[in-house]
Order: sequence, then C-alpha cells, then structure tokens
Amino acid sequence: MTVNALRLFAILCIAFVVGKLISKIRLPAILGWLITGILFGPNLVQIVSAEITDALWYQFFVKIFECFAGVMIGREIIFKKIAQSGKQILGITVIQALGTFLFVTLAFAVTFLIAKIPVYLAFVFGGIALATAPAPALSVVNEYHTNGPVTKTLIPLAAIDDVIGILVFFTTISVIGTVKGGPAASVFSTVGMIVLPFVIGIGFGATAGVILRKIKNGAGCFAVFLAGLVCCIAAGAATDYFVFQSFLLNYLLIGMSFSATVANLIDGQKLEGMMKPYAPILQLSVVIVISNLGLPLDYRLITGAGVFTAVYILSRAVGKV
Repeated sequence: MTVNALRLFAILCIAFVVGKLISKIRLPAILGWLITGILFGPNLVQIVSAEITDALWYQFFVKIFECFAGVMIGREIIFKKIAQSGKQILGITVIQALGTFLFVTLAFAVTFLIAKIPVYLAFVFGGIALATAPAPALSVVNEYHTNGPVTKTLIPLAAIDDVIGILVFFTTISVIGTVKGGPAASVFSTVGMIVLPFVIGIGFGATAGVILRKIKNGAGCFAVFLAGLVCCIAAGAATDYFVFQSFLLNYLLIGMSFSATVANLIDGQKLEGMMKPYAPILQLSVVIVISNLGLPLDYRLITGAGVFTAVYILSRAVGKV
C-alpha cells in the first residue's frame, strides 16, 4: 500500500506541474490534470493501476476530496443573490436536462431498432447523457476568478443539473430493472442516494452555521468549518458502509449542501474569512478530483464503439444545446 500511495502522490505532483505548464499557454489547468490522469492511468503508462483505483482506501480517499471540492459550488449558492434569476436558472436547467435525456433516448431507440438491439437500453444511454461533472466547469471559474451574469448563472445551474441527472438516471435504472424482472434497486436505495447527501450536508451545515454565528475568532471559525466537513465525510462513509455496503453517495453534493447551508446562515465577511485559508485545500481537492476523472478514460474505446460513439456524442451535443 505504501508503494501505491507513493505512486498516487507522484501522479498528483505531475498533474499539478502539467496544469501550471498548460496555464502558461493560456489554457485551463484542468486540461493538464485530465491529460495526466489519462496518460498515467490504468490504460496507458499504468503508474496508477486498476488495482489501485479499485482499492477501498483509494475510493475513500477520492470521496474525501470530492466533499472538500463541493465547497467550491456550495459557497456560491446564496439564495438572496440568486432569488432574482431563480426561475430562469431552474427553467434553463430542467429544459436542457430533460431535452438531453429525450433526444439521446430517441436517437439510440432508432439506432437500436435498426441494429436489432433491445430498445429499452436507449433509456439507459439517455440517463447516462445527463451526467455532467460540475467540478471541471467550476474549476475554470475558480482559476480565472470570473464574475458576472454568466458565472452567477453557471454555478447554481451546475448544482441543480447534477441533482436532476442523479434523479433521472437512478429512476430510469430502477424502472427498467422492475420491468425486465431483474434485481432492480429498491425505492429506498434510489431515494436514499438522492436525498441522503442533502440530509447529511444540510444537517451538519445548519449545526456548523449556528456555532459559527457565535464565534468571532477567524481561526476558530475555520476550525469549526473543517470539523463540519469531516463530520459530513464520516456520516457519508458510515451510511455507505452500513446502508449501501458500497460507495454510492455523491460526496460532492454532501460538501456542496454543507457549504451552501453555512453560506446562507453567516454573513459574507465571515464566509470570505474562512475561504481564504481554505483555498489551498480546495486547490488540492480539485486537482485530485479532476485527475481521478481522467484515470479510467480509455481512448481505445472511442474508436472501438464505432457508430454508437458518434450517435452518443452528436445526440448529446444537440440535446444540450
């Protein structure tokens, strides 16, 4: 395990350096982190092997930093600020999400009919097409310190889009499993995977927010904020272990809901005071999360899937538009 941990540390160092080099040519550092993950992952150089990425310690390691990275989203979701454009944001998110689902499902239904493949699988691809990791887009916002109407719309949109994606995907899988008579996920499991991250995040966020209101010292506020995040991670891990027996909860949503709750309970000056010492943790978390996204990517599958790859990419692009 020590050797594997050192390999992982080496990859993160390389990702950080490559990200800096990429940013020198005025491209987002995230591109360097992704490239590093792909190059040194299980499908190419294999410094980080499939044995490492499948290990429980590695999965928990990533989940920890997913929760930390979620703060980047939640800290910007302040309801007073987005109240004026709330209907617009919700409308854009729902329309583009459901539009993508329906368009991709229809495209694959036609393709599968021609190829004589069970049409119900088209709904699975429609559900998968909704998946949009919010961290990459928001890491670019964080890197370039952008601000304005587009940025203020993007941040809550990314959060809501993630929730809708999870809701539609797991509902689709559950319905298909029931119709086909297979081992469908129970209603409890499906609802739990959607609701529990918010219950955990909001619960600990509300507690931390009440405590933070009474603390005047900056270091004390930061300590309480970090302690709240650690409690969120512990609660999420306990839920995964005892309820799901697997890492199924979305820890990005846990961190997001925790920080959003805190951000809406304390004043902006105190929030900014906590975010300054938190910046290095956030930077490290984003590098780890994005690099991890690149690790399982196998470039060979793009050409191997042939027409299905083309149908997916084109239909998803049109649906998102």
